[in-house]
Amino acid sequence: MLWTISARRLFAWHLLLILALAVANVVTALADGAGEPSQFFRMAFESNLPTFCATLALLATALVAWRLATTPNLAADESRAWMVFAALFSFMTLDEAAQVHEKLNSFGDRTAGMFSSIGVFPYALVALTLGVWLFRFWLRQKPLVRLGLASGGLIYVFSAVGLEMVQNAERAVGTSQSLPKMLALVTGEETGEMIAVAIFLRTFLGRLAELGERDIARISLTPADASTAP
Repeated sequence: MLWTISARRLFAWHLLLILALAVANVVTALADGAGEPSQFFRMAFESNLPTFCATLALLATALVAWRLATTPNLAADESRAWMVFAALFSFMTLDEAAQVHEKLNSFGDRTAGMFSSIGVFPYALVALTLGVWLFRFWLRQKPLVRLGLASGGLIYVFSAVGLEMVQNAERAVGTSQSLPKMLALVTGEETGEMIAVAIFLRTFLGRLAELGERDIARISLTPADASTAP
């Protein structure tokens, strides 16, 4: 049995899931007040429902990138680029599940302001390097693929690096994690990262449909997915 699903509809459901997780995070945080926090829905904690959903989304994106890289008759340079994306999202899956950069951050000086999260900077350097290396590959893509890659990358970097640095600055001056300001920053960071991954997944599926590779496992993309916006 082969199910037919629109990548556009999958993207919409993905965004609704992210919205539901963000709302549950805020409601739970406000309901906890000064009491013992309920960690299952909280984006400020790990190994819970938001982490599980984010990990699955990253894994799905890595698998679709790998499928793109192994598409028959694809130019060698484009195949290499998609394989880089597959490796990148595979590592991001591991990082989300095993909290690699959070563990690196524990070695930083939490009083050093916005630059205290040392685990962020290797990731920012890798993102910059990949952006330069993949620029010509990006230019050769169709406009909607370029839009998806650019918007997904910018949103992810702004959320994972920019908002993380703002949180560090607030922690350095003693801002409590329970204050609305910190709740907004954490929610914005985690939600932004998940939205960026949703955009990447939608863009990758669109490119796969353009190449005529519409059967993924037991899911078949619709032909219209090749021409719809991410």
